Amino acid sequence: MIETFPLTKRHRAVSAVDDLSLAAPDGKVTGFVGPDAPGKTSTMRMAVGLDRPTSGSATIDMRAHLRRSARRRRPQSRPAGR
Repeated sequence: MIETFPLTKRHRAVSAVDDLSLAAPDGKVTGFVGPDAPGKTSTMRMAVGLDRPTSGSATIDMRAHLRRSARRRRPQSRPAGR
């Protein structure tokens, strides 16, 4: 089962996922569809541990897959003079 518990992901001022709670049971085909860019990929990336949620959590089979080593993006430095 894939579950999310009030899951939120923000990218600066933009909310990709906002307070999402869902349960996709084992053995059932579950569609995750919607228009472009409302957070489908962000939700799945958080569920498998590739992205950190801003708040909330996600589990697969009651186990969190968020790794401590999940990448955090650092601001890139700009060349001097720009």
